[in-house]
Amino acid sequence: VLRACVSGTSFVKNAWNLLDLIAVGAAWIDLGMIPDPSNNMPNLSTARVLRLIRFVKVLRVVRAAHIFAELRLLIKTYIASMLAFFWSIVLLLLAMTVSAIFIGQVIQSVVLDDKRDLDVRLEAFEMFGTFSRAFV
Repeated sequence: VLRACVSGTSFVKNAWNLLDLIAVGAAWIDLGMIPDPSNNMPNLSTARVLRLIRFVKVLRVVRAAHIFAELRLLIKTYIASMLAFFWSIVLLLLAMTVSAIFIGQVIQSVVLDDKRDLDVRLEAFEMFGTFSRAFV
């Protein structure tokens, strides 16, 4: 409020000021400083959205990160490592899926062979007989 009084009309021209205004308003509502006129329990999904809006205010710190080159480098490295981690998990799941399908096809001849011992066939089915068993 003080910043709006000092800045005057230039306050609403700056997007960061509007974001601050929304975040502070969300914080007031979240903290219960603005009473609920219906006297009902507050809507928790609305509270989550308000907390998310407050979190967006933290992005202002990232804007100031250009001052700290090392911090910016660490943030970029963390984001790049998360992307690499995601794609390595996707590749690993793909390899496991192909392997499970292959094992299922190979083990099918053992399970369906009447000449083999029943215990061997049952054990092969219990270990690798379905896709989920072969996948794990």
